[in-house]
Amino acid sequence: MVQGKSRLKKLPNGIKTKNKKQNKPLGLKKGGQVIAPKKKRHLEAAKLKKGLEKSINAKIEHEVTMTANSVEPKSFHVVKSQHAQEASTSKANKT
Repeated sequence: MVQGKSRLKKLPNGIKTKNKKQNKPLGLKKGGQVIAPKKKRHLEAAKLKKGLEKSINAKIEHEVTMTANSVEPKSFHVVKSQHAQEASTSKANKT
């Protein structure tokens, strides 16, 4: 076995080495990982579940804004993210 440091070849001046490593983040990705269902029955169930989640979240958001409007002395202003605004405008354009 080699003991000590290995000697590296020196390149002439003016020549740079190419970096072959990709700058990929190491470790796990952030966020939940969802595996899409394959069978038709499971696809329909997943679609129904997603629709129910959206409607429930919209209802909860509406209730919270109404309670905030009734409690607060100032007018309540809801600020939506840019992604939500794009989605709502694209829906309006499609119909």
